[in-house]
Amino acid sequence: MTLEEYLAVDRSKMEKDDRREILDALAWMVRLHRGQMRQSGEPYHTHPLEVAHLMEKVIEEGRLDTTLILVALLHDIMEECDVFFEQINGAFGWDVAWLVDCLSKKESQTDEGYFQQIREGIKDDWRVLFLKLADNIHNLETLSFLILEKQLAFVKESREAYLPMARQFKPQVPQRYHALLDDWLRKIEELVARPFAPPRPCLVLLEGETPTIIL
Repeated sequence: MTLEEYLAVDRSKMEKDDRREILDALAWMVRLHRGQMRQSGEPYHTHPLEVAHLMEKVIEEGRLDTTLILVALLHDIMEECDVFFEQINGAFGWDVAWLVDCLSKKESQTDEGYFQQIREGIKDDWRVLFLKLADNIHNLETLSFLILEKQLAFVKESREAYLPMARQFKPQVPQRYHALLDDWLRKIEELVARPFAPPRPCLVLLEGETPTIIL
């Protein structure tokens, strides 16, 4: 999803303050990820935009505020842009900062340590599950741009960590979101069952910049 496509989404039913806060988070995210790219060659900000778009589906299913969208837009800024908890808390509040921190893998953290962090986060707030699954879905959808070793690693963590985690914590999720959760789990199962392919070449290059390539 491009920035233009995301901005064109109809949010007229949202409160004016909510729309303004989304634009603030969007501006933060685009500025902080400037010069970073996905392996596809697309600007890195296309990933948070896709995750945020999935979060809008969650909001449509219930009566939630826009916190999920803000967190989706900002979910990688601590891990990839060296932004601190206090900065996010000051700009968007403790709830957003806590959720972003929960989703962020720490510098010396092992994979199992990170998975345990996600589990503990879900125990405290079921929204962590949807945020992580949305992130996982888009990563799986763009696997073909990664080397085979990294494709295998993403599929392995999806099968062995995120799918069992989602099933384990489904009872904690409000009933009205169960159908959407089931749809996402089927989507992940379909994505991890796809045959692996040789990495595809980058599609886009940023002109006049030396980009930082990030998964």
